[in-house]
Amino acid sequence: MQVINLKRPTNGIYLDLAFAGGSVIESKPGLAHFLEHMTFCGTTNRSEEQVLKELSNEGIQYNACTDHDYIAYQFHFDKDSINKTTDIMSDILTNASFPEDLFKREQGVILQELARRNSNPQVAVYDLLFGGLYKGSAYALPVIGTEETIKSITREDLIDFYKENLWNANASLAVYGETIPEIKLAETGTLCKRESAVFDESEKYLEKKMDTEASIVAYGWRGYSWLKDSPQEYFDLVILTSILGGSDGRIFKKIRTELGLSYDPSMGFYPQADTGVVLGSFTTTPDKQRLCMDALEEEVKKMVQDGPTQEEVDRKVRSSIKHERMDEDKTHWTGKAARRCVRLSKEFHDNYEEAYKAVTVEAVHNCAKKYLTAEPTVSVVCPK
Repeated sequence: MQVINLKRPTNGIYLDLAFAGGSVIESKPGLAHFLEHMTFCGTTNRSEEQVLKELSNEGIQYNACTDHDYIAYQFHFDKDSINKTTDIMSDILTNASFPEDLFKREQGVILQELARRNSNPQVAVYDLLFGGLYKGSAYALPVIGTEETIKSITREDLIDFYKENLWNANASLAVYGETIPEIKLAETGTLCKRESAVFDESEKYLEKKMDTEASIVAYGWRGYSWLKDSPQEYFDLVILTSILGGSDGRIFKKIRTELGLSYDPSMGFYPQADTGVVLGSFTTTPDKQRLCMDALEEEVKKMVQDGPTQEEVDRKVRSSIKHERMDEDKTHWTGKAARRCVRLSKEFHDNYEEAYKAVTVEAVHNCAKKYLTAEPTVSVVCPK
């Protein structure tokens, strides 16, 4: 297990325990997310009622989340409750019992969760985008799965996936507080065995009509792979997308400040194992949609052709380092730290300042040419 500890004199301890894996290594789409639901449903030592009662009695706050490349568990607790929290965590992560009746219940809950997210235009636009951009691979499917795949998952599927992925060498633990909990995990498992994803040719334009007053538009370019691309390139790409996006970025200034066409134009990127995504997005009225699209594409084209200025790179390097430092004073640091270490490494996370200072104008321009030259996939959710 990789351990990252940010020592702070606080009454509470915050931790995030992330396991490499997630939906891209599933035998059935939705399996990793289903496991997230079932982890708190009882162990061979505690019933679900006992687990929840003990967490409540100690005032322990907890949550979990799943992505394509990881499953993560978050806990926040008083430092006096560290032994109880450690005991419960170790139990649910090594001795989960997956009761049959609760399996059926959670299957129904997840189908309700799926129905809710499918009615959300902000979710639908990215489901469309990833479906077109990552066509032919597990990345094209939502992490939650589909109605068909959720109904096909069995209790035995969950038990196998649990044993294969929730074990010691597959984990990264980030702790915000003065004491590191001693969490006991299984010592054997399958260390994220997976084959590299194979992608079909991307679809270039996808549209869905929903009950919405605005058009929501997302652009996607296949992006950074933490298995194939250099760790330094991760930081080069942070600076590139910061120059283009953000409240003082080129796209924001062009579309909102100069033209007044959209409230929320943005750009960023999301790293994944086989290929991440560089994202551009905005919301606008249907009559302004084409103008926004032209403006975003113009700014991307300029960056590919001419690159950034030295002033832009220097400014964004300074601000990015400051943002990282400020994040160290926030409890959500644990999630960022654990999940970055799952993807990169503890050493690279610890040395982020040196990595940012190594970013150059040439490196940022090379990133633009590498990732933004191809024709993007565009998804649109618009009014019926």
